[in-house]
Amino acid sequence: MGDNRVAEGFAYPPRAMRVEQAAAYLSMSRSMFLKLVEEKLMPDPVKIRSMTTWDRLDLDAAYDDLKTSTEPSENTVHKRLRELADASRRRDRSE
Repeated sequence: MGDNRVAEGFAYPPRAMRVEQAAAYLSMSRSMFLKLVEEKLMPDPVKIRSMTTWDRLDLDAAYDDLKTSTEPSENTVHKRLRELADASRRRDRSE
């Protein structure tokens, strides 16, 4: 009936996914997923105390960027995070 590793009984994929779930959500191996994270083609994980998770919405955005890009580039999530960090640094300098 299909691979339930992503949903694990839910009718929809969870918002936060561990590495195995995130890789399965994108239909790839754990090693390929981690390689894409290292290459910045997939988002960095969200650390919640001792848990390492990936946000499903970030995965969707990164995947959409991969579909429309002809060469590796900064995806919209990473771009927005960089913009926010730059704005924060500018604000800190002006105070």
